[in-house]
Parts: sequence; structure tokens; C-alpha cells
Amino acid sequence: MDAGFESITPERAAADLGNQIAHNRPPMPSLARMYARVMDAGRWNWESPDGLVYNTRGQLCQGQHRLMAIIINGLTVRMWVTRNAPDSVAAVLDTGRPRTTAHRLVFDGYKNPKDLAAVARAAVLWEAGRFWSHGMTPAREEIEAVIEAHPELHVFAEHSAHWPSRQTMAPSQAGFVWWVIDGINADEADTFMTCLRDGTDLYKGHPVLTLRNRLANDRAAGVRHPELSILLAFLAWRAYTRREQIVKLQLPPQVSEETFRRVLGLEPPA
Repeated sequence: MDAGFESITPERAAADLGNQIAHNRPPMPSLARMYARVMDAGRWNWESPDGLVYNTRGQLCQGQHRLMAIIINGLTVRMWVTRNAPDSVAAVLDTGRPRTTAHRLVFDGYKNPKDLAAVARAAVLWEAGRFWSHGMTPAREEIEAVIEAHPELHVFAEHSAHWPSRQTMAPSQAGFVWWVIDGINADEADTFMTCLRDGTDLYKGHPVLTLRNRLANDRAAGVRHPELSILLAFLAWRAYTRREQIVKLQLPPQVSEETFRRVLGLEPPA
């Protein structure tokens, strides 16, 4: 085998996609779009030795999603290319256990890596305007970028790490909600989320008590929809900041991406 860096143009990508090994895995367009976003943002790690692999007949064995991403973007991307790989290599490519985002954050010395990755993943979708029914899987590079842009996420990952896992919201949801409303009013956000976590100083009609009851009922009924739990928290937050007493939380008849920001009085993402 021989290997080295090569510049892959969209034209070459299209040609190589038409010359793949037989029985290659079916393509995942969502994965190709994720790679394309990373490339477009200039965060693609072109120095990685995990690149394109071709067999002795020049057929593509590994890298179809990378090539699809190049075509989507129309960019020329430098990649590591291995040629003349034996046919036996195709059976073992991409069969190892991939490193998670949390693993990578550990390497970078971050605390609470699992919680930080989960909260930051939601933050990526929120900032991309794809939070509701998103159909988008954030890339590790996008998660790392949002952590760099919002260093305060470490604080909310800490809150998430200490959130009771079997009460009210899931820890990652709580950390994300806390981050969002902290950006609106930090002092009130601390009080609201502390009451939600501990259940203290509540009375009938208190928005946090109503929220806790609704989330508990949903959990008991087997309702599992993270985004709707977050929307309920935003509705309770709105009532709390308006000093309203409520005994029921009613979801809107139709929910969209705009619903979440409209409840909070926020503008759509740029």
C-alpha cells in the first residue's frame, strides 16, 4: 500500500463515488450533510490519517460520505488517501468503536464531559434554528465550536451533572433550559431552576409546582418527548417571570421552531 495527501475536487469525488466496491454500505445523506457543514465552517481535520481508501483496482473502499460532502459543498478538500489496499481490508474498515464527543472532551481536559457534550449538542441545534423536529445530528466539531463560543456552558454542564436523574426533567434538558433562560435573566433563572430541582417554597398555582406536576404525570404516563418537556419549562418560566399563578400548562395546538422562541420573547436565530 502507499498513502499521502491529495486534493479532492468535486469532479473527482463524483467519479470515485461511481467506482466503489460492490456491496458497500448504503449511504446516509444526513451524515454527508453533517460532514459538509463541518467542511464549510473550516473545521474539517484534513490532517487525519482516517481518509479515503482504494483497493488495487482503484475502487473506493472507504470515504463515500466524505466525497458526498465535497460534492454538496462544491469545495476542494485535502485528504489522506491510501491506495492499493487488499480486498480483505474492506471487511474491517470502520468496524471499531468510534470515540464519542465526550471522549474527545476528556482529551481536552473538560470537566463533566458527558453532560457538557449533551448540553452543547442541544445548544448547537438551538443556534442553528433546528431545535424542533430537527432531523439534524450535530457533528463533534460543531459541538466543540459551540463550547468555544459559549464557555459558560461549563457552568450548566455542572448543573446537569448534579441534577436528580429521576425527577422532573432529564439532566441534559435541565442544563440546556438553565442555559437558555440564564441568558434572559440570570438571577431569576437560578431561582426558577433551583425550585424546579428541589421542589421547595412552592404552593398551589406556583408555575414551578405546576411544571413539576405536569412533568411527573408525563413521566408516569410514559410520555418521552424531550423537546415538549423543554417547551413546558419555557411556558412555566414565562408565567413565573410574569408573576402569574397557573394550575395547568397547556401546549399550543401547533408547535414549530418559532414557538420556543416566541414563548421566551426571543428573536429567531440569524
